[in-house]
Amino acid sequence: MLLSYDREGGRPLVNPLINTTERDYCLVAAALFELAMAGRLKYENKKLVVVDDTPVGDPDLDKILRKIARSRRARSVDWWLQNFYSPRMYKRLLHRLVGRGILRPEKQRKFGLPWSTRYIEQDPRPEHEIRDRLERVVVHRGPPDERTATLAGLVHTAKLDKKLFPQMENRDLRNRMKEIREQSWAGQEAYKASVYTALSLAAMAAVAGGAAVATSS
Repeated sequence: MLLSYDREGGRPLVNPLINTTERDYCLVAAALFELAMAGRLKYENKKLVVVDDTPVGDPDLDKILRKIARSRRARSVDWWLQNFYSPRMYKRLLHRLVGRGILRPEKQRKFGLPWSTRYIEQDPRPEHEIRDRLERVVVHRGPPDERTATLAGLVHTAKLDKKLFPQMENRDLRNRMKEIREQSWAGQEAYKASVYTALSLAAMAAVAGGAAVATSS
């Protein structure tokens, strides 16, 4: 979320490297994987299945978990990605970051009238910590934990990696992302690895489909 923001201008990085479709699908994928890491979901017979419906204490994650748990039948990862896809999640997360004092809203005016709102980074420490973790793993080839490996995968899916690591050649960056994906999950629990793989593939397909629709419209 914070990585998609222009720290100087407070504007999201919406350009050829990342668009709102990529961003929003990756937010859903991240939420689903958070639930998998918390032991609430697993990937079974090409379906996303609830194994524990106990709330995790996060309002957005718990809402997603309740909806999946109440579904009359098990559904595919692709189906849930499409079902939960919404720009509203991004806006809710923005407001939560404001509430935590990380971002600060600033009203923009045009011709003396309210025009738009931009969000200025007020506390850069959380973003710096995330960037440092990613740089240690991607650029300096350090060993990733499962959360950093997942984050690297989502950054790659959202096409933010080229923006975050401009010092790396495109081919080197692609190869490193592939290494992280293959090595990080080799020794992990099978259910987490399977959810990660399914979410990554589904998110990439959703992003590609969304980009194609945007281009043709």
